Amino acid sequence: MGQKPSQQLAPKDKEVLSVCEVVSGAIIHAAQKLKAYLGFEDTLSNLCPDPNTLNEIFLIHFVTFCQEKGADKWLTTTKMTKHQAFLFGADWVWTFWGSDKQIQLQLAVQTLQMASLPPVESDPSNPDSKAEKPSSKKSRFDKLEEFCNMIGEDCLGLCIIFGVPGNPKDIRGVVLDSVKRERMKGHLPGGTAVARFILETEDCISIRELLGNCLSKKDRLREALPPRTEKMSVDQDWPSVYPVAAPFKPSAVPLPVRMGYPVKMGVPMAKEGNLELLKIPNFLHLTPVAIKKHCEALKEFCTEWPAVLDSDEKCEKHFPIEIDTADYVSSGPSVRNPKARVVTLRVKLSSLNLDDHAKKKLIKLVGDRYCKSTDVLTIKTDRCPLKRQNYDYAMYLLTVLYHESWKTEEWEKKKTEADMEEYVWKDSSSEKNILETLFQIKAAEKNPELSKEELLSTKEVEDYKNSVVSLKNEGDNEHTLSQYKESVKRLLHLT
Repeated sequence: MGQKPSQQLAPKDKEVLSVCEVVSGAIIHAAQKLKAYLGFEDTLSNLCPDPNTLNEIFLIHFVTFCQEKGADKWLTTTKMTKHQAFLFGADWVWTFWGSDKQIQLQLAVQTLQMASLPPVESDPSNPDSKAEKPSSKKSRFDKLEEFCNMIGEDCLGLCIIFGVPGNPKDIRGVVLDSVKRERMKGHLPGGTAVARFILETEDCISIRELLGNCLSKKDRLREALPPRTEKMSVDQDWPSVYPVAAPFKPSAVPLPVRMGYPVKMGVPMAKEGNLELLKIPNFLHLTPVAIKKHCEALKEFCTEWPAVLDSDEKCEKHFPIEIDTADYVSSGPSVRNPKARVVTLRVKLSSLNLDDHAKKKLIKLVGDRYCKSTDVLTIKTDRCPLKRQNYDYAMYLLTVLYHESWKTEEWEKKKTEADMEEYVWKDSSSEKNILETLFQIKAAEKNPELSKEELLSTKEVEDYKNSVVSLKNEGDNEHTLSQYKESVKRLLHLT
């Protein structure tokens, strides 16, 4: 009998029907070939079919039948390795392709033997019966459920059970969704739910009808939503798009950003699917507007700046210790940088409570870490792995240096003029000689006697003192020698 034009199948429906026919025939063919092995009886009850062997036999006949029917174009079979089957709970994955080379449906198949399932003892309809407690470890059923959820809504779980009680040659199939409903109804573990469903459910649907229902659904795959950038307004609140540090998201950045090596004198890659933009850190969360909002939110937790500290000099007076650290941002597998642990401490010796002996001793201890022209002591620590540890170490060094400089050892009391770190004018031989010379000159001129303090306070003696100190401490050079010469001439009235 013919069909009316309005009843003719669409090309897509014909394709789905042919797929269902071939797969249904392949499963029936493989099941028929497997019946002889399932019906094997051992009189001594020592031998039983191995599950892996049954899987191999079923899969070989299934694939062979599909190849003979030319189903290679729209059906592929993936056999899981032993390790993959243990992780995901699936033995095979059947993938159904459409004419547009897009995946229409995936079947994650798990094979079981009825003898390996736990016995069904409790009755879910009886409130007094106790269901089997689920094991702390995940069963194969739970792993299959997670695997299907991970792939997406176009993956269907299917359990194939060999050796049904009462009819050992029978092969049953159970859809994952049916077992999930049975589990929720009776609060049973996966294996017990499968066994109960097989033994107590009489209604069934053919594999042809099952695949037909799944493959004939319209728009199984959801279309990708338009990017967020197309829905953004001009006055978009940007801190709500990037509230915190996050990788670059092309769908959320309404800018024609390009990055990468230009191929064949072309333009760099666009932002969509650009791994180069994902590698580097970005500062899209630190825009001026975002920083202003953060500052406004933190204001209530901050105190006002002290009104007394209105200049750098006052800040330096009240907070003499200066700490310098650095943070680094770089592209790499780790956000840590070994140079970030370095801590530099600076302090002026004039801000420390030191007498002349303590200051000279501290300068001697620190060596070249002290700059005489700026009067700044610099301590740089990088021995410890963490910045905080190096900071504590720098403060410890400063504390130890301060207290050690105030100590006076017995051997320090025996220092002579030659042991001094710098030339000292007071009570030196130069001071004694110039005083003796001046007293002789005054006596020859028959001038009234002047005291020692009055002679030392005259301008000529002060100039001579400064020139001698410079010559001794700085060494011989044109400037110090010229200064010494002029001071002697003025002192002896030779000009």
